[in-house]
Amino acid sequence: MNKKKHTKAERKRAWDCYVRRLTSPIEIHRPTKEEKEMLKKAGYMIK
Repeated sequence: MNKKKHTKAERKRAWDCYVRRLTSPIEIHRPTKEEKEMLKKAGYMIK
């Protein structure tokens, strides 16, 4: 079977779900630089 490539929107949705899962119960502690960039782009406030 040929693996279907994810569209940008699908990737973003997956990332948003991932972020929500991380942020809903607790805040992300000491996110990496890359994670901070992604979170800022996604519109999340980082303390």
